[in-house]
Formats: sequence, C-alpha cells, structure tokens
Amino acid sequence: MRKALAAPDQFRLVYQPRITIATGVCVSAEALLRWDHPTLGNVPPGEFIPLVERTAMIGPLTDWVIEAALSQIAAWRHRGLDLQISVNVSVANLEDEGFVNRLRAAIVRHGVPPTLLEVEFTESALIHNRGRVLKHLARIQALGVACAIDDFGAGYSSFSYLQDLLAEVIKIDRSFVPARDWLPRDRTVFKAMVTMAHELNYRVVAEGVETQDALDRVAEAGCDEAQGYFIARPLEVRALEEWLATHVLADRGTKAA
Repeated sequence: MRKALAAPDQFRLVYQPRITIATGVCVSAEALLRWDHPTLGNVPPGEFIPLVERTAMIGPLTDWVIEAALSQIAAWRHRGLDLQISVNVSVANLEDEGFVNRLRAAIVRHGVPPTLLEVEFTESALIHNRGRVLKHLARIQALGVACAIDDFGAGYSSFSYLQDLLAEVIKIDRSFVPARDWLPRDRTVFKAMVTMAHELNYRVVAEGVETQDALDRVAEAGCDEAQGYFIARPLEVRALEEWLATHVLADRGTKAA
C-alpha cells in the first residue's frame, strides 16, 4: 500500500453517476477507487479496503482519494464543467483529529468550491466515539462540504441517529432495492424508509438500481435520486464525459455539460 501510494499509476478513480429521478439529469458522481497492482493485476476494492481500514494507512489512502477527486473537479471546472463528486470516508477518518484540517487545506489548494465535494460515511461511523464523529461531521459541513449517509439500512440502522446528524442525503442500501418482482413487503419497507427520511428533511438516494422495474418502484416510493448499473456503471473519466453529454447537469450550482 505504501508503494502504491507513492507510485504514479497504481491507483485511479472511476466515477458512477447519480441522477434525479424526476428529470433523469445527473446531479453528482461517486468516486470509486481502483488499484492496478503491477504483479497482482486489478485488486477489487472489497478485498483491500476493509483491510486498510484496520490500519493507519487508511488516513493516507483517503487523503489520496480526496486529492485525486479535487484535482479532477478542478480540471473539469477549467473546461466549464461543474460536477459534484462524492468520496467515501471511513470511521477512522472521522475519528482523526487532523482529517478536517487536511480536507480544508486540500480544498483551498485546488481552488474549488467546497459545495462540489460530498463525503459519504456509513452508519457504523456513529457507533464508535459518537461525540467526536458528530463534532467532526459538523466541522466538515461548516466548510460547505455536503454529507451523505451511505448504505443506510445495511448495518446499525436507527433513525434516532438521524436526528443528530447534519447530513443532507441518505443513500438507501441496495439490499432494499430488488431488481424485479417487488413483493408487497419490499414496497412497504422501502416506502416507509423514504417517508421517514423526508420527514427529517433528507434527500433520498436509491442505491443498486439495476433495472427499469427497480427505477419505477423507487420513483413510486418517492425517492429523489438513484444510482446503479441501470443508470450507469462506474466510468473512466473520458467515458463519464461522453455519458454526461447526453445527461445535462442539473442546476445545483452547476453549468450545463
């Protein structure tokens, strides 16, 4: 991992678009890390990220992702394209006293509006050192950076946590979004989650939307946004730019692609 972080070409980011369901336009894209190891080849994130999260290397790795995402945002802005990018942060990042300061410095260094960055974290972040995590999340939001709760419903789900958070977005876990053949129970549970989130003034994203049927169902339940293979797979930079050409950016502080 240390060698990979120092190498110029082992890590790269790909981007998965997120759309507004009502209009079909792109509102943001999630940055996803890829590791091309010189001898092992492509190492799936599911294999190395859970291991790295148990070590001190998660700090430098997350810093690398944020730097790369901000660099891409700046490059796009130079070409007249403003697109919000989401990056995933871990529990260890949110417990790190220096994380918010490094995040602030990176935003200033790249000269991009903080509103074009969104940090995603899972509910498990609130299980450990809750007070410290909430303090750091408040500091992140004070920078102007958006916050999103990722994979909601997959772990220690509790709407009581949501009363304390300043996040704007809830991303409902893909396990609640069947590709097809939604049972009445599926629809009831999903609708209840969307309704409660809206009552708490969150914008709701359905993750793992892989079919037209799934998109129709989450729209029916009142979901605001969607992300998944039916909309677009994770894309390399050039492929994302081509995809955006037919999916004009929404007016959330952005310019048209």
